[in-house]
Amino acid sequence: MTSAEVQTVIDQNMTDVSTNQIRQTPTFFVNGESLDPFGMQELIDAVESEIEEISEEEDGQ
Repeated sequence: MTSAEVQTVIDQNMTDVSTNQIRQTPTFFVNGESLDPFGMQELIDAVESEIEEISEEEDGQ
């Protein structure tokens, strides 16, 4: 656990936390947007909304 490889992973994780403004775990992202407030229904709704948007874009082509 004290190897350079493990420290590299930890450092990358800390950078990701800072860059993505993670304040809690779990934190979910749907297409790069954090899910706030977090909840199972909110996650379902966000995914369904994204699928609907993509479907509408494909139908319009």
